[in-house]
Amino acid sequence: KIPACRNSMFVSNNIICCSVGTDVCGLDVNRACSLGGNEDSIVWRLSDAMNKNVQALHVLPQEAFTGPSVLCVGDENGAIKLFDIRQCSNNNNNNNGIVFFHHYCCS
Repeated sequence: KIPACRNSMFVSNNIICCSVGTDVCGLDVNRACSLGGNEDSIVWRLSDAMNKNVQALHVLPQEAFTGPSVLCVGDENGAIKLFDIRQCSNNNNNNNGIVFFHHYCCS
């Protein structure tokens, strides 16, 4: 598998990114800058977050909640999952999400 970044976005002091595949990661910007962007800069990973390749990332506006905490992830089949970023950590790989919408909401 060739590493590639398909989508990324800044949220507070983190970069949320996805590659060609089904994983989504959160990287600490300060750690990445001081460590050269190696694996130690990843603060959380949602392994197999989606059933198909991740296509889109979006964080709901913080005005809707107490802060930027809800991550929307969409895959190439039109499925969408919402994740609570505050629950993401390498110790708690909750890849089920808090809400899952499936099949062609925007076909």
